[in-house]
Amino acid sequence: MKKLVTSTALVGTSSFFGVLMALVRTKLLAVFVGTAGLGLLAQIGNFLNVVSALASLGIGIGMAKYVAEFSSEGDYQSLARLKRSGTGPTWIASIVAVALAWLFSRKIAVLLFKDPGLAWAVVVSALAVPVLVQTTFHLAILQGLKRMRHYAAATAVGAAAGLAVLVPLVYFFKWNGAVLHLVAAGTLSFIVVRIVSRGLLREYFKRAYARVDNRLLRELLAYGVSSLAVGALYWVNLLAIRSIIVHRLGADANGLYQVAVGISFQYLMLIINSVSTYCFPRLSELKESRSIENEVRGALRLTVLLVTGCASVLLLVRHWLVPLLFTGDFLEAERLLPVQFVGDWLKATAWMLGIWLLPQGRLKVWVGLDVLTNTVLFGAFFFFLGRMAHLDSLALMAAPLAHCLAYLLHCGLTYGYARRGLGFSLGGPLRRLLATSLGLVIVCGLVPSGNVLLSLGGLVLVAVWARFSVSPEEARAALEMVKSRLHGRERG
Repeated sequence: MKKLVTSTALVGTSSFFGVLMALVRTKLLAVFVGTAGLGLLAQIGNFLNVVSALASLGIGIGMAKYVAEFSSEGDYQSLARLKRSGTGPTWIASIVAVALAWLFSRKIAVLLFKDPGLAWAVVVSALAVPVLVQTTFHLAILQGLKRMRHYAAATAVGAAAGLAVLVPLVYFFKWNGAVLHLVAAGTLSFIVVRIVSRGLLREYFKRAYARVDNRLLRELLAYGVSSLAVGALYWVNLLAIRSIIVHRLGADANGLYQVAVGISFQYLMLIINSVSTYCFPRLSELKESRSIENEVRGALRLTVLLVTGCASVLLLVRHWLVPLLFTGDFLEAERLLPVQFVGDWLKATAWMLGIWLLPQGRLKVWVGLDVLTNTVLFGAFFFFLGRMAHLDSLALMAAPLAHCLAYLLHCGLTYGYARRGLGFSLGGPLRRLLATSLGLVIVCGLVPSGNVLLSLGGLVLVAVWARFSVSPEEARAALEMVKSRLHGRERG
């Protein structure tokens, strides 16, 4: 548990810096492009995520797994073949993706924006695909090597560089500059991760020449297909939901929905990625069910603590948070956050209950659970929207309601499989933690927005919950992490 907390704190520190950069970026965009403009940018960003995920062939997860295995064994020849087997296919797929995006740019623009005149935005943003794919590829190598300091530095510096280039572009060119920024920021992130990982690549991938290993390539693609089925499906689902919102409720409504999705994504992925960066290679090394169960239990506990604390505080200050991060024009979106954050809590819990599936090769189960979840998510959104369309602004609540329902199902099914496959149990202290944590998030969401006294009372309640939920061991590990960073020592 101590190593998990230490690693999470290290990666989380850099990720938190990246979130701060993202919040500043969002604020700039909200000021300069408004609600409709921010919604359109969310569309193009979502499109870029889908294309990049497909062009990566999903092999980043397989890279992290096998780099962890080969590096622990000192098998440098296999490491070199592994890198060679992954680099070529991802470059080829990226170039094909760019060509297809250009070829169908007008049709894509109509689907995303209802405006074929924005085909140029599709063409320009597609240029970022190759560098985004290779950045993800190299970060997977750092993750597999468990070099959290390098991973943290690459993500933090890349985020800062992206923000630096955004400021002049959005100031002088407004929405057009924001689209150009996608390419510029992606390129800078790739340059940063190459510089940061240069020494490690020379150390671990020593062979001057290595051929493509067809067996390794097949295994990478096996993990890749599973990863694509999950990752790409999520982004496609979100893109479809946003497109329906644009067509049925308008571009402004999509901008308001971006508030809920944007805040949710930033804090939730900060926590999940920080915990998973250590857990994934660690779970790849374990073979015994008891050891795997203990690792999952520790990851679940830490994630629930972090998500509950963040979600509760954000809900209590949402009335002031939304104008701070965006502008007063987005204040109507605060009503979406209580339901959205309950869904986030369920999503994080489901994710950690199933974090062992992929490292342990349970690919079909992992994919099946996520395909079912995303299918329910889209179906529930369509159902709720149809029933709530006459409620005007409240119709947008269909999206977070579907989010909650889908991940409640995911939680139940993932726990059932973990119980059968690992003998995992939520009994005792863990069950109490889950119950009190979910209850706290719900209570904080019920606090009337903008009521100062009740919000302060809610913060006191969060402090009481933290006092009785965080163990002395977890507190000591976090404190030691802070001390070591102050003394400039690398830990984990």
